[in-house]
Amino acid sequence: MSTLTKDVGVQLYFVLDSINDSVFIGNENHEIIFMNRSLREKFGDAKGELCYGFYGRSKPCPLCPLGHITRGGEKRFRYTDVEKRRYFEITANPLRNPDGSTWVIEVIRDVTERERIEDALKTSEENFRNIFDSANDCMIYLNRFGRILDVNKKAVQVFGGSKKEVLGKHFTRLGIFSLSDIPTLMNNFANILVSKEVTLNVCIKNKKGQEIPLECSASLMKTDDKPLGIMVIARDVTERRKAEEALRESEEKYRNLFENAADAIFTLDLKGNVTSMNKIALDYGFKRDEILGKSMFKFIPKKYWPMISKQVVSLARGKSVRGEFEAVTKKGKIVSEYRSTPLKKEGKIVGFQTTVRDITERKAMEKKLEEYSRHLEKMVEERTRELKESQERLLKSERLAAIGELAAMVGHDLRNPLQAITNAAYIMRTFYESLPAEAKERIVPQDAPKMLQIIRDEVAYANNIVSNLQDFAGVREPDFQDTDLNSVIHNALSKVKIPGNIKVMVRLDKTVPRLKIDPAQMRRVYVNLITNAVQAMPEGGKLTITSRRKGDYIEVGVQDTGVGIPKQNMKKIFTPLFTTKAKGVGLGLPICKNLVEAHGGSIEVESEVGKGATFTIRLPIRQGEGR
Repeated sequence: MSTLTKDVGVQLYFVLDSINDSVFIGNENHEIIFMNRSLREKFGDAKGELCYGFYGRSKPCPLCPLGHITRGGEKRFRYTDVEKRRYFEITANPLRNPDGSTWVIEVIRDVTERERIEDALKTSEENFRNIFDSANDCMIYLNRFGRILDVNKKAVQVFGGSKKEVLGKHFTRLGIFSLSDIPTLMNNFANILVSKEVTLNVCIKNKKGQEIPLECSASLMKTDDKPLGIMVIARDVTERRKAEEALRESEEKYRNLFENAADAIFTLDLKGNVTSMNKIALDYGFKRDEILGKSMFKFIPKKYWPMISKQVVSLARGKSVRGEFEAVTKKGKIVSEYRSTPLKKEGKIVGFQTTVRDITERKAMEKKLEEYSRHLEKMVEERTRELKESQERLLKSERLAAIGELAAMVGHDLRNPLQAITNAAYIMRTFYESLPAEAKERIVPQDAPKMLQIIRDEVAYANNIVSNLQDFAGVREPDFQDTDLNSVIHNALSKVKIPGNIKVMVRLDKTVPRLKIDPAQMRRVYVNLITNAVQAMPEGGKLTITSRRKGDYIEVGVQDTGVGIPKQNMKKIFTPLFTTKAKGVGLGLPICKNLVEAHGGSIEVESEVGKGATFTIRLPIRQGEGR
């Protein structure tokens, strides 16, 4: 502790200004008396201000050393500037004045770079430890005397003991090496100490009695050319040895199959020259030296060369090929089929293997069978067509008879009850509407109007089913009138309630001629198709209606972007009583088809599931019509 005189103070300030650390002197009231050059350059001159302002505070710091220092002690602490990610070490000491007051001198050292270096070193050590412990190879770290300083988890697993049993031992004392291997291991250890890299194969017998072949590499680790220790990396090659043995067995099996196969097998290089063949290949009458080393094109007729050349290119790209060809051998003309596959070595295509089979007899039999099959197929097709047509006529006749009988019964038995229900609902609604408001609230359920409307709607739906049945059972002849087809389409569209989430696009050709049609029947067709389109778009979509002239016909299209029609239902949609709707009897589209055909026209549909459907109606332009 020292007493601060004026002369000493001036000398002290001069010394403090010349050092690199930041320094300030403050009094007992936390007022800054002096800031050295380093501190002024960093924060500006704050002489006369309060010291805790440096730390962004409005009152003294909780760990303020001033009270401790005034009692004579030194205080050391750290400060972290979180916002700027900087770290400081602060040393505070007292300064005694002649008047008995105590000042504090604080030396602030920026240790940010040191902290970063220490963090980086820690991270590096952690990364090394993670790699060391998670490596799939054994890693053993030895000192220069051969004692084990560290091993990773894989090494402990392979050695069969615990890490504690291994650390500190000389590597030759682990009890895992054969005594005959020790001299070789020591010679290699000596080579490593003179900076030679060593690789060797050794077999150990671990604590569990397992024999494990290891492939080892070792090198001397240095820092600033000073030896630190020896790192040994040992790989357990047990599985590789098994794979090598399996490969040898596989190659032997392949050779047996190759030589004893029932088909001729050739291997060829990328130029098409024969490199090997099996025994059966000699059955074509050639000797081995007449084939080996020769181009395959020598044995293939010229007319097949272009095809074979293209296949060689495909083989060179890694694709298998197959085919047939006729050839003349020393034993006569034959028909052969072949299959060629690429041959690879270390992942690179080096040639191909071709299996050839003589199919001369099979081809002759196939030709006779094909002739007989064609004759038989023709007979079957004729008979099948006849049976199918008869069955379709019978089914249609039975279906129409059933629908006609049903329509007559429904028309007679349901129309009167439906009319009675309609009348009763009308009377109930009239009675309800005539009641005073007070009486309605007191004696009539609140949802009575809604229930009455439901009755009316359901009766109308049932009545429509009856009408569809009767119309399908007995379609009346069209009442042909000179009609503007576009007006019929607009009228039909106006009768269908279109939800707000469906956009309607009407693109009608104003130049199409007037037609002789039954407007009521065609309006019904378009109402039905538009209604179906709307029902197919429950989540919304786009409805497009078009008309145009195409040759001697007027085409009208009704297109939606709805759920579409599954492929398996496309042939059934015009079949009476076929429906996929929860409410419906399956007569709407059959009626449309009947009405259109009664006009001499046709109706077709195109659809894709998930993209919608398009119905196209074609009506003939009759002679004498036109605007």
